[in-house]
Amino acid sequence: FVGVGSTPSYGTSGQALLSGGSGAAPTWGGAGALVFISSQTVSTAVASVDFTSGISSTYDDYIVYFSDVTPGTNTTAFYSRLYKSGAFVTSGYSQSLANLQGTPVYTAANTATQINITSATVSNTVSILNGSCTLFNMNSALGNRATVIGQAFFNTASSTAQIVTVFGGTQSTAAATTGFQFYFSSGNIASGTFRLYGIAKS
Repeated sequence: FVGVGSTPSYGTSGQALLSGGSGAAPTWGGAGALVFISSQTVSTAVASVDFTSGISSTYDDYIVYFSDVTPGTNTTAFYSRLYKSGAFVTSGYSQSLANLQGTPVYTAANTATQINITSATVSNTVSILNGSCTLFNMNSALGNRATVIGQAFFNTASSTAQIVTVFGGTQSTAAATTGFQFYFSSGNIASGTFRLYGIAKS
């Protein structure tokens, strides 16, 4: 709290104590646009990395950073799904994926079973996935309003080609999104770190 010899002043959720400089009292203020919520580090292989808490009305938009992600199976694709009404949704996605080097380009309108982050060219021996995605409008109960947009980078199995992907997607179910997951199209996530941040509303 702030206040010595007087009634203390408590900050509100998401604020930090900021210095007022030499001779000035500190004040409560915004800690920055990004607020760390949680992280998961995979050291033992798992089928998926699930975030089913931390998405709430506190923030409308979020950013996820994933780093050093490797698959347990060769020539696989990296996917994401949204969590609505207590379950990961497995249908009704509109999504697009573009490789900035090479092919393919995927598009689907309310017919995909997931959001593609990469094509099926991720190697379990040389590929290391790094990237991020922004989750917009997570609290909206309208179908196709919650939106995932991001980018990823990895080496292909030949080690001679580096691929940057740009991806995005929505899901048609009319319900708020309260979580999300990452997984590979086959096999496990062998390693990686995933960090979730909320974007302050003001």
